[in-house]
Amino acid sequence: PTQEGLVQHYKAIARAHPGFPLVAYNVPGRTGVDMLPETCARLCDIAEVVGLKEATGNMARTVEIVEKCGPRLQLISGDDFTIAPFIACGGSGVISVSSNVVPRLIADLVAHSLAGRRTEATALQAKLNPLHRALFSESNPIPLKAALAMVGRCADELRLPLTPMSDGPRAKLKEAGFSEEFGEINKSIRVAVQQMENAVSQKDFEKAQFYREQEVSARENLQFIRERFDVKSSTRKVVVTKGDIDEVVSKWTGVP
Repeated sequence: PTQEGLVQHYKAIARAHPGFPLVAYNVPGRTGVDMLPETCARLCDIAEVVGLKEATGNMARTVEIVEKCGPRLQLISGDDFTIAPFIACGGSGVISVSSNVVPRLIADLVAHSLAGRRTEATALQAKLNPLHRALFSESNPIPLKAALAMVGRCADELRLPLTPMSDGPRAKLKEAGFSEEFGEINKSIRVAVQQMENAVSQKDFEKAQFYREQEVSARENLQFIRERFDVKSSTRKVVVTKGDIDEVVSKWTGVP
């Protein structure tokens, strides 16, 4: 579409759903058309348009949009490779691919960037870039589905014309810290937690302790993933104590 067509498109949506917040999306690599800063300025006249996802990765573009729109639009990065510089140029966050795999790390990167902690933000941005490259080594969401399957979050299933990730790019995911065995470990954690909760509901606390120890053991097997990405330990305790069991028992029985 033309720039005029883009404006009329958002106006039509706003008329159809008055008061419904809209985030415009500029991703020329997918749409074949670039939403220019002048067009973004025109979108400011549409009350329902509250933000813009800007995925060009062009910092000069980001600054020009800030110049023309001021604080009227929330600028959200659509490019995982440039989150820190985007926020430094006036952005307020990111709509991210990699956050599906390492959500806490992306949240930390955004928090560091917004707080002006440039050293921490830059270091984390650089550390995550190998993962970003792996997740964009084939058409999205092929690598993302493969990575999530590797850590046991979903099945590696795609609808045509998308096909499973090929061996070469899949190797890049493994280099970034992912492996099919992680999915098996996560599956064993979920099973152990379910068995523990069943045992507690049946007041079989000895069996609950057994499954709790299985869960902790499996989580310790995932520790090297946290170390690779500098991920903090899970909020679950890694040492089983009587207090752990008492906490679970209290949760399921209501008895302090």
